[in-house]
Amino acid sequence: MIALWLRGMLWARRGRLLGGVAGLAVTVALLATLGAFVASSAQTMARRAIVGVAVDWQVLLAPGVDASFVADAVRRASAVTALQAVGYADTAGLSATTGGTTQTTGPGKVLGIESDYSTRFADQVRLVFGAADGVLIATQTAANLHVTVGDRVTLQRIGVAPVDLTVAGVVALPNADSMFQAVGVPKGTAPQAPRTMC
Repeated sequence: MIALWLRGMLWARRGRLLGGVAGLAVTVALLATLGAFVASSAQTMARRAIVGVAVDWQVLLAPGVDASFVADAVRRASAVTALQAVGYADTAGLSATTGGTTQTTGPGKVLGIESDYSTRFADQVRLVFGAADGVLIATQTAANLHVTVGDRVTLQRIGVAPVDLTVAGVVALPNADSMFQAVGVPKGTAPQAPRTMC
């Protein structure tokens, strides 16, 4: 009986049956395509979002803390692509005498970075001209002091005698605000990037 009914259905309503199967196939294909699009878009958006992030984490060490202990803890907490310590020091100001005039800046920061820092974190320090190692000065600070490669800059250290440094290169710091952000300070209340030397 069922076989007769199925044969009659296939013979008499062949068009409707094929239309129903085709509609079901189109619906499944549409849902599969939509799912693939959503998955692909999520991956693309995540990649685009992280491309602009120069440094994922910055960890502020308390005085006296062993940097290697903290580095091990960071590696255990998450997969790390590159990890490097950066020293920060306050300066009372910078000055330079060029072209018969002396220019002076207010307080700033001096960074202590390893020679391969700009290679490992290319979006943090970009060489504009000069050497990539040695005493590097940020473009804005170089402009304020009217200095270039080979000029001498006096670094006013806090609590110790000033020191004269010869500029080896001029660098851009495209993410200076994130590089100098105060860790643990509410968003928007941290000071903007200071005058810098590396």
